[in-house]
Amino acid sequence: EDIVRYVDFEGASCRTASINIHEYQRHFDELSKSGVDIVHVCLGSDFSSCYQNAVLASKSFDNVHIIDSRNLSTGSGHLVYEGALMAQNGSPIEEILNMMKEDIKKIDASFVIDRLDYLVKGGRCSAFTAQGARLLNIKPSIQVLDSEMHAGKKYRGSFQRCIKNYVLDRIKDLDNLDTKRIFITHCLCPDEVVEQARQLIIDYGNFEEVHITTTGS
Repeated sequence: EDIVRYVDFEGASCRTASINIHEYQRHFDELSKSGVDIVHVCLGSDFSSCYQNAVLASKSFDNVHIIDSRNLSTGSGHLVYEGALMAQNGSPIEEILNMMKEDIKKIDASFVIDRLDYLVKGGRCSAFTAQGARLLNIKPSIQVLDSEMHAGKKYRGSFQRCIKNYVLDRIKDLDNLDTKRIFITHCLCPDEVVEQARQLIIDYGNFEEVHITTTGS
């Protein structure tokens, strides 16, 4: 919320920076004092140099394990959640790491963009393309595939209508979904849009757990 306010209402811009090796070493050193195994699930390696820095920092510790999630946000969150449950149930570290490496290939993460101006600010989209999308009321979807973002289906109309069609496209009539858990992750979406997505997932997805979360920076 602070970032959106900073950019939208103060007209400023901001940049992200990778966590450096020293910061990782300090963090791992603090965690390692407990004597347990540490599993760090990292932002996809093609999105940031965080993974490479974490791997280098981990070489100083025998009990720190780095996982390249190949994903973003709650795409990584699936791995953390399942790993935490296994740890809670006493699973050995080898089983947890093997589960994560297998599940990385199965995670399906995607999202719909309401406004393209943030992509323009980040250099991922031209102002001309953003203006055309706004005039035509187009909301593109983005799919995260193996640590890369790819353009998906383009939706047209109000954001609420686009989200409805997007959710149905992602879950309806698919028989290869693991219905244990799904995340609805959003950035300042209206409550009615989030609730609509949740209800559609309940109606068509038959998931055991539906978690609503907000994006980070």
